[in-house]
Amino acid sequence: LLAMILLFLLVPVAGAAGETWLYEDDKLSNGTITLNNVTANGTNLTIENSSADLGGSDITTLDLSGDIIGLNGKSYTITAIGDNAFAYCTSFTSITLPDSVTTIGENAFTSCKSLTSITLPAGVKTIKANAFMSCTNLTSIDLPESLESIGSSAFYDCESLTSITLPASLTSIVATAFNGCSGLTAITVAEGNKNYSSDENGVLFNADKTTLIRCPEGKTNPSYTVPDTVTAIGEGAFIDCKGLTDIILPDNLQSIGDVAFQGCTGLTSLTILSKTPPTLGTDALINTSTSLQIYVPDNAVEAYKEKWSSYADQISATPDIPSSPSNPPSYTIVQRPAVEYWAESPKAETPAGEAPGTPAPETDKTNPSMGGMF
Repeated sequence: LLAMILLFLLVPVAGAAGETWLYEDDKLSNGTITLNNVTANGTNLTIENSSADLGGSDITTLDLSGDIIGLNGKSYTITAIGDNAFAYCTSFTSITLPDSVTTIGENAFTSCKSLTSITLPAGVKTIKANAFMSCTNLTSIDLPESLESIGSSAFYDCESLTSITLPASLTSIVATAFNGCSGLTAITVAEGNKNYSSDENGVLFNADKTTLIRCPEGKTNPSYTVPDTVTAIGEGAFIDCKGLTDIILPDNLQSIGDVAFQGCTGLTSLTILSKTPPTLGTDALINTSTSLQIYVPDNAVEAYKEKWSSYADQISATPDIPSSPSNPPSYTIVQRPAVEYWAESPKAETPAGEAPGTPAPETDKTNPSMGGMF
């Protein structure tokens, strides 16, 4: 279909960087799509800025996987979806891209609000900033094993996305990539990735789990204990995790990044095990619960109040945990040395007919009521 579109609608115009193919405007008929500003560099095409033609159309399916032939008879290969290429194409429900695509540009599919699925080809290496921003009905996307980088806010506000698996090939991801994904419950890292890891709670870390990068906003368990290996909470790591009420930070924590807990409106308890106050980033606790209490070791309360002076009124010593059926008190069993117990034999009365001074019968020097030796 696309080959026919290109064959009949392309108008070649000379360009300094190679041939530039401009599509005729407002030629939407019989289910065809008129794209705008397709740049040909040799035999590689980059599709850009098509929203002016597609934004108001009723086309629901975009399939770019077919052969592409220009008016000059050349066969072309699409290697990149350019910046803003399909932004605000609100009628698209599914998109299929050719295997030749390696780059998804900035805002390429921004606000394709009807989009529920997309097939990313095996050769995609780069997803740039805001590429799928506000695709609010996108429920799932499979990231190919070729993918190397994901830009900032790439999936921002994809509120229907529930889980994502980062491939072993990924070398770079901006922490804000999944901001606004309120339904996202888990970020999983594929086995073999040398740069990132995840835990059983679907939280994203660097490879050796010394930096917590991102907790998914839709995490359902209200309590979370950060692993002991973590020394840094990254910038924006817990942004808008509204379902979290209780977080415990490890005793070797050294830093908390800017806006780390911003928007955690349900967070009422933050327990920090470190006796040395970690460095606190700008607005790290902004827009959290008004009833938030910060619990620290008893001998570090004053140090925390001094270093975290903006939150001094919320800082107190970690309370003792009362015993309960689920948290029984502990006991220490001390083994004591064995002790002999015996009953002193009573003085026997002299029976009638016996001479005084006759010895009484031998008595067992064990107290039977005490069970003997113990």
